[in-house]
Order: sequence, then C-alpha cells, then structure tokens
Amino acid sequence: MFGRDSEIFIYDVETDSVIQVTDHPAGDTHPAWNSDGSKIAFRSQRDYYNADTLRYRSDLYSLNADGTNLQRLTKTGNATIPRWHPENSFIAYEWNIRGNKAFLINLDSKEIFEVESDLEYEASPQWSISGTHLMLFGRQNEGSPTEIQLFNFENNQLLFAERINKNPFLKKGRNFNWHYIANN
Repeated sequence: MFGRDSEIFIYDVETDSVIQVTDHPAGDTHPAWNSDGSKIAFRSQRDYYNADTLRYRSDLYSLNADGTNLQRLTKTGNATIPRWHPENSFIAYEWNIRGNKAFLINLDSKEIFEVESDLEYEASPQWSISGTHLMLFGRQNEGSPTEIQLFNFENNQLLFAERINKNPFLKKGRNFNWHYIANN
C-alpha cells in the first residue's frame, strides 16, 4: 500500500516465526533481497512523510536482514522497485515521474547512472541470474508496442545487446526470473 503504514516482515519457514524489520509510519514497500540474504533494499516514503507537497515521493533504502544499519540510497524522490545485482555491488531501479526511466546505483562509489536506452517508458529493470545482462521492459512511446531491451554488463558498464519486440508473449515484463543464453 503506497502512502500508508506498510512495513516489511520476514517469515522464517524453518522456525515458523516472523520478524518485523521496518517500523515507520510511511510506506515501506518493494523489498528485494541481495544475493547472500544479508541485506534488503526497499522503497520508502519516510523522508517525505510530513511534507504535504512531497508525500507521494519515495526513495530507496537498504538495511541488514535483522533490521539494523538503515541506509538511504537515493535522494531523488521518485525511486522504486530495486533489483540487486547478483554480486551485490549494484542495484538497478525504476524512476517514476512523467514516464519511467531505469537507473543503476554503484553501492561502492554511491554514484547513480541512468541506463541509456531509446525507450521512453522503461520499466522493471531485472538482472540475469548470472549478472551478465540487464533487461528493461518498455516501449519507445505511448503508442508503440512493448519490447525488451537487453544490455551486456561488462566492467561495470552497460552496453546495448539486443532488442526483442516480435514475441507474442511480450505482454507483461514485471516480476519474473530469467536466464540469458546467447546464440552462438
């Protein structure tokens, strides 16, 4: 629930126990685990909670799986849907305002980079299981068909690799896992 007191909880299937890792009256949503399960990135409105004109803004945060070490990752007010790189050094995320854009955060240097694509509506950036590719789902303008753009991730740089727009299954690109196998 965006704009409400949403919290993040962890359910331990082995002990049948639940722990609450966030506790703030703003909305804490879209949790994403890092690859070793030690950290969670999430979207929150906590720094805009009391601001009347900014109350619908959100940024990305991370914390340890036990709820300690809260860190603010972005300060743009429009960050959402974080996705950890498998090596935990980058987070890809969506930026929502007047069209969607995709960005990367280098967690070591704290630098933020826009993903350069020709899509006007970039959504749901997702890493391949190996971390060698980043996928963006979107369209070039409001009237164009949906497509997927793949980027190679080499030396901490994204390079355009492939455009997929003729697939009949390209209806929705959110929340699925994928594995990239290059054609030889």
